[in-house]
Amino acid sequence: YGASGYTGSLCLEYILKTVENLGSRVTFALAGRSEDKLRARWKEVTSRHPTTYEPGFIACDLKDPVAIRSMVIRARVVVNIAGPFMLTPADMLVRGATRDDVTLETTRP
Repeated sequence: YGASGYTGSLCLEYILKTVENLGSRVTFALAGRSEDKLRARWKEVTSRHPTTYEPGFIACDLKDPVAIRSMVIRARVVVNIAGPFMLTPADMLVRGATRDDVTLETTRP
């Protein structure tokens, strides 16, 4: 979540430079508040690192628990890179991920 921002571009560049079998063995989706911004970030990054892979795009507002839950159950892993970190309601993402069969792992510097 938060893939349209600066940190998202760094993560996408890393994936496109290093991940083998993208689209066959490894798939991913970009998530954030705006699908248009996610698509724009993808276009910008792939202009420098061309690929035929087309990820999924998930628009989700962290203030909407139903949208969060919908996003979480579609994923094997959710990485939150939305910032500014102290001002983003990531606790809503944590709440959405800590139900039923979902395992939550957090790291703090």
